Amino acid sequence: VSEAFTAINAGARHLKLFPANVLGVASMKAWRDVLPAAISMLPVGGMDASTVGEWAAAGAAGAGFGSSLYKAGRSAEEVTARTAELVRAWLG
Repeated sequence: VSEAFTAINAGARHLKLFPANVLGVASMKAWRDVLPAAISMLPVGGMDASTVGEWAAAGAAGAGFGSSLYKAGRSAEEVTARTAELVRAWLG
């Protein structure tokens, strides 16, 4: 959290929480209790359709996706389908 306040004092308004799958939703909730309400948090790392809804419900402003969305060799159609699945999971 001290790094978050350093970033905020330097002008940051959005914080990337990485690796989200290691930090966990409980960490973001705890940070939410001490950080200014105007600061948005974006979990990244280990995010997929089975976890993103929990982060959204906990107040994440968005999320970042890597291999759960794209890997070399995936077709555009597969990436599009995965994107739709992630959006549905985010919206609940």
